Amino acid sequence: MTVDPIAPPSPAVERWLKASPISVASLLLGLFGWIQTTFVALLYLEESFLLVAAVVLVFSQQARKVLAEPVFRRLFIAFLITMTGYIASDLFRGSLPENYLRGWGRLILTMTSFLGITLLAAREPQSIWWFALGRGIGGVLSLKFVEHLHLFGSWKYAVDQSADFSSFGFAEYVGSALAALVWFLPLRWAALAFFVLGAFSFHLDFRYHAGICMLIACLLFFRTGGRSGGTAARLPVVRLALIATLAISALVAGYKLSEDPGAVGRRASSDVSRLFGLKVGFQALFESPLIGYGSWGRSNEIAAIEESVKAEMGPAVAARPITGLAAIVHSELFQSWLEGGVLGAAFFLMFLISLLGAFPRLGLARPMDPLLPVLLYWYLFASWEVVNAPFGANSRMHIALGAAALVISAMESRATSRREVPRPSAVPDRVDRRRERPRGRAGLTTDRR
Repeated sequence: MTVDPIAPPSPAVERWLKASPISVASLLLGLFGWIQTTFVALLYLEESFLLVAAVVLVFSQQARKVLAEPVFRRLFIAFLITMTGYIASDLFRGSLPENYLRGWGRLILTMTSFLGITLLAAREPQSIWWFALGRGIGGVLSLKFVEHLHLFGSWKYAVDQSADFSSFGFAEYVGSALAALVWFLPLRWAALAFFVLGAFSFHLDFRYHAGICMLIACLLFFRTGGRSGGTAARLPVVRLALIATLAISALVAGYKLSEDPGAVGRRASSDVSRLFGLKVGFQALFESPLIGYGSWGRSNEIAAIEESVKAEMGPAVAARPITGLAAIVHSELFQSWLEGGVLGAAFFLMFLISLLGAFPRLGLARPMDPLLPVLLYWYLFASWEVVNAPFGANSRMHIALGAAALVISAMESRATSRREVPRPSAVPDRVDRRRERPRGRAGLTTDRR
């Protein structure tokens, strides 16, 4: 008897609230995953346990089907190419061991977290719902009662962390908990909850989180069939256009309503910094498109380009320090290209292509169930950050969760297709050709062969 690694989506509440050992472990992993340790570089507890889960579950029956999933295989092959690019660039540039070990470890941890969360979903899909719930609640409690941060002051980032923002603030975790809990609300109220969260993020100037929440709100609001398996795939073009119009209108309205002097100043500074990083990054890529500048280390070539661009842009960036780091480009895709060369960007390029191709399946065609808002939240976070966020400890789990959402939705779609196709009978009916022949007036066949 074969077992589907991930069954088609089901809205049955009893399936998702089942307190199995794996579900309880996933909840605890989410609750305490924020705990940090240092092993060569910053390491989160959730990454350590997902590494163990990947090693334990990789030999299971479900794992064989996960590893055979085309989306997973494409991402895994691209990951191997990226590792090759990083190794080649580090050898060519003579990177220090403490730098290339951090760089390679960052890639490996991203991949093992991706594999671990996907194998958990293959074993028990509801475990992912419990993990998202625990991650949201645990993150909020840790920021409030362990780091003693204020909700408004640390909504976007944990501001008492180091300058590279090694921890997100309350917004990410509140969104994760909401994505898990909105299933218990009527569909329109669930959409409203995400809309309110998005408006609140706009008010506190976390723009892309606001956009993610408002897009999820629009996708939930226009789903057909209610909570029990409703999809948006058959919506007419007019309603799909209305979704886009409302999402854009909400973003523009939120942007205008939050235009206080402080927010305007922060946005202007942020936009100038991004432009500066892009100019530096593209010039550095132009000078060395094939071989990267190596993992993590400070590059004198990038530092010289920063000096040149700083002089060109004038007073607007006069206070910016010279870092010489590839992370200045503020894009996972381009940072991996800068660090690992053209081969180093392979995984993130394939990731971006897969994300773009998955939206019809995940955003529109997938039926509504408790896991849908969670997958959408992970998917949209990863979609933004692959082009507009640095690749560091802060984004490793976002990449892993976004990639897991891609594979989970692809496997669900494949399982649904198999169940919709009628299976042929195990024993084919024998056809008696003599009975099929038309008979003449005396009961004789008209076939004269």
